[in-house]
Amino acid sequence: MYALILVINALLLWVVVSVVGGEAKFGTLLSVTTYASMSYILLTLVGLVVLRMRGTEQIAGMEDLQPALGLDLLAPGAKGLTLALLRGINPFSLYGIFLTATGISVTHKTSKGSAYTAAIVQLLVTLLVTGVLSGMRGGR
Repeated sequence: MYALILVINALLLWVVVSVVGGEAKFGTLLSVTTYASMSYILLTLVGLVVLRMRGTEQIAGMEDLQPALGLDLLAPGAKGLTLALLRGINPFSLYGIFLTATGISVTHKTSKGSAYTAAIVQLLVTLLVTGVLSGMRGGR
């Protein structure tokens, strides 16, 4: 499943980089996406540490397994699409944007502006898809 997500993200980057920066190379963008995904692995590890510190008695449902680490801290009552969008904007996703943009800029010799545009579009599309899926399953 993780590999499929990386391929989909690389495909999305390939389309966006082709539009904003010229010729894009899928294999190279797959490497960039894989490298940048390390920030999300760090997010998962920090989330596990937070859950461990809370203890099992604080877990009442599935929604408690995703601690607030992003802008969702500012809106504790948010649900569905709003929650997914806020949850997706956190220090780790911002670092992921930096890694992705740097990777695109270096490997494809594009401007930093084009590289950041591609990285931000990738994050926004990912957050929208995640939010829609979360809303469809009635997620908190």
